[in-house]
Amino acid sequence: MLAACGSLGGTTDPSKLASGATADNTARTPEQKRLREQTDTSTKTIVEGAAVGAAAGLAGAAIADLAGAKVDAGTYAIAAAGGAALGGLAGAYVDQKQKEYANLEDQLDSVIADAKTKNAQAKDLTATMQTVLDQHKRELTRLRAGVKKGTATQAELDTELASARADKDVMDKAVAGTRENLKIFTDARTSFQSKATTAQDRSRVGQLDREIRTLSGRVDTMSGVVDNLSRRI
Repeated sequence: MLAACGSLGGTTDPSKLASGATADNTARTPEQKRLREQTDTSTKTIVEGAAVGAAAGLAGAAIADLAGAKVDAGTYAIAAAGGAALGGLAGAYVDQKQKEYANLEDQLDSVIADAKTKNAQAKDLTATMQTVLDQHKRELTRLRAGVKKGTATQAELDTELASARADKDVMDKAVAGTRENLKIFTDARTSFQSKATTAQDRSRVGQLDREIRTLSGRVDTMSGVVDNLSRRI
């Protein structure tokens, strides 16, 4: 589910995202290529699901994509209506979990598993973003010094700057998608917490809290990488 998919890009056209993230010619290194692949993997399913839900007026469709569930349009409509009290994707997400699992314990276990998977994806993506940032820092430093000394051309520097800007665009999508998933988990957690009456269920909410805090920290780290790159281009 969220685990298996990843981020949400809000109103982003998924076809444009896929094109921008995977079909450009600016990925010159294996790390740049991996950045695009990881961003695409982390965001594509949830973005497409949101686009379908918006077009059809069925937020539940996004959750079915997130969960990888095989549900028909009628079930989407029910999920969207049932989650309306909480609102948006989080409401549909909670409703879908309630339909998949009869008791709160299993619902929470599933959400925690989703959050763990999303955290693992974000961790890998953050590491790749840092590697790409380090590559650009070294190359931009080398080329800027080379232009001054006459050992590199302005055209070479401009090419590197264009590459760095393209990577920043990909990173921006990754951050936005991860942040949106964080919001879904956070809003869903509020709903589950209000229903947790046993010590076991409250303990599970605590586990989810830890995953949410970890994901929030990853968003901050990813944003810092983007800010660092922005200052150099």
